Amino acid sequence: MRYHDIRFVTANFHQLQGLRLVPFGILFIGTPLGLMPWLPPAVDRFFEVMFGGWYSLTAALACAFLVTAYYRRRYGTVAQHHRRLRNSLLATAVVAYWVLSAHVDTRLDWPVSLSSLFVSACLFLTVRVDGFIRVHYLFGAVIWFILAFILVFPIDPYVYVFVFYLTGGLTLIVCGIGDHLLITRTLAGTKDHASKPTVV
Repeated sequence: MRYHDIRFVTANFHQLQGLRLVPFGILFIGTPLGLMPWLPPAVDRFFEVMFGGWYSLTAALACAFLVTAYYRRRYGTVAQHHRRLRNSLLATAVVAYWVLSAHVDTRLDWPVSLSSLFVSACLFLTVRVDGFIRVHYLFGAVIWFILAFILVFPIDPYVYVFVFYLTGGLTLIVCGIGDHLLITRTLAGTKDHASKPTVV
């Protein structure tokens, strides 16, 4: 494993704990299935019960907490001195996406979704800035780019909602698993010390 990869993983250890994203990806995919009118009533009811209440979000948060504990027990902890900048950029991106989706896309009669293009650009920039170490983010960048142009075609609103949630869910799952594999492969040499977590 290249020294550069090890340095990158330790410098971004908290952000690369990708399995924390998987429960939210599953939640994203399951939520709209309880809203689709063409599903059989029993199936529709099942997904509505499974993903429609506050408890589904609570379960996803609990899973993310357990995964964080797993990473801490398995690899220890890493003190990141530049974490505040990344968190600020992430918060800014979330606010920008909300503004574009809630106040720009809904007012402009354009055959393209600026909010989806923004997500695609953010994912691609993540790959570029991180030195193409996290190339799995290109999957999300591509499908969000395609989603941005779905509005060109006449499409059932329910189908669009489902595709939107499916895109978000798959992005979280693929990027999360990709980040997890990046950690496990890069830090594979620490497996003999799993019972002795360290602070770096």
